[in-house]
This record gives sequence, structure tokens and C-alpha cells, in this order.
Amino acid sequence: MKRQKTVSIIVFIIIMVVCSALVYYYRAYLEFLSVFVRDALWASVLLTIVLVVISAFYAWQTRQTISEMVKARKGEFIPHVRAELKWLGPVFLVLKVTNFGKGPAMNVNVEITFLPSNEKRIWDDAILSPNESIRILLPEGNIDKSVRNQQKLL
Repeated sequence: MKRQKTVSIIVFIIIMVVCSALVYYYRAYLEFLSVFVRDALWASVLLTIVLVVISAFYAWQTRQTISEMVKARKGEFIPHVRAELKWLGPVFLVLKVTNFGKGPAMNVNVEITFLPSNEKRIWDDAILSPNESIRILLPEGNIDKSVRNQQKLL
């Protein structure tokens, strides 16, 4: 996007230079320009119109820049929720859900399915603030029981 703006500015400047050169070289053929040369009032009118056009272009460009900045600013505050297993003690595991983003996570719904029993736990929260975490106890969080259940499955 930045490259596109730079190219548009360069094209605008080239067009202005070419138009100025054409007017200068072919001023004898353009009779209406003689009015601007004879009367200073008309020259100021022409200059004012040119300045208004340039100002309008810069106002448009500033508006585009502001809209890009607003999009970038909103993008900074996207929540990033991550779940991971953590140790609660020397032999007990819990599921820790954390918001690592800069913005709050709204309407967080977590559904955990435990295998092999297919037991489900659901956790709902209206808001999860940045750097806030929730610990969810596992039904068989004891690592010894979890290992024995896995061995039975094999």
C-alpha cells in the first residue's frame, strides 16, 4: 500500500511538470492564457485553483493514511487464547487457558473432552482479560492414574 501511494505521488508530480512545460512552450497557441499574463487578478485565481487542487489531493492522502492507521491500531488488540497443560503439584496436571493477546477475549467457550471415558467439561466466560488465565482441573489429573489408563488402552 505504501508503494502505491509513492507511485501515485510521483505520477502526480510528473503530470504537473509535463502540463507546466506544455503550457510554457505552447503559450502562444493558447490565447486564453494571455489573460493571466496581462491581469494579476486572473493569475492569482489560477494559482488559487491549483493550490486548492493540491490541497484536496493531500487531504485525500491524509484520510487514506488515517484509515490505515486505524486498521493497524485495531489489529494490535486482537486476543490470542491458548490452552496448555501445566503442573499443579509434583504429580498433578491442570489445563491452563490464557489470553496472551493485548485485547480482551469476548464470549470464551471451552469444551474439553476426556478420553477414553468421553467425559466433557464446558467452561464459559463473558470476558477473558489480557494476561488473565483460568485453570481447569482434570478429572484424573494425577499423572500416575493417567499413565495407568493409557497403559490399559494399549
